[in-house]
Amino acid sequence: MLALAYAAKYPDTIASVVLVGCGTFDKASRQKMNEIIQQRTSDEMRARLSCLEEEIVDPEEQTMAWVEITKPIYHYSPIQSSTRPRERFDLKGHDETWRDMMRCQEEDVYPQAFAAIKEPVIMLHGDYDPHPGRMTQDTLKQTISHLEYREFEKCGHSPWLEKDAREDFLAVLSEWIKHHV
Repeated sequence: MLALAYAAKYPDTIASVVLVGCGTFDKASRQKMNEIIQQRTSDEMRARLSCLEEEIVDPEEQTMAWVEITKPIYHYSPIQSSTRPRERFDLKGHDETWRDMMRCQEEDVYPQAFAAIKEPVIMLHGDYDPHPGRMTQDTLKQTISHLEYREFEKCGHSPWLEKDAREDFLAVLSEWIKHHV
């Protein structure tokens, strides 16, 4: 999402745009995403999530715990996490950025501004990603007619972390970059 916002504002500074697990740009897509998330949220997950505020005081640590609990919603078959320490999550930055993106969409800034993007754009998306890729593609195609779309089977929101899609994702990404950068 932010790559598109940057490319629209500074189109002369980019050679191409690669969107991976792209977010939504319209209410219908967000509604569909929320429906998918609700369908995939088990009773056990709901119970664990409801206890987070009591168990963890730090809001950023709560968010990291939320990410771990909700992995089955966003990932089809994730590669096991590495043992390296995880980076801190900037909850304030995330919230401010999301509110600003929603404001820009409500004011019809996005996706309309994306018409300024003339360079190649590809959207790489998992078929299991709760963000509805095809719906988002349809929305973006209205302003980025040259948008390419590739969907990966058995793949969630982070294709590079998916056992079944990682190699195909990296191969497609590598080949596309070779031809467009």
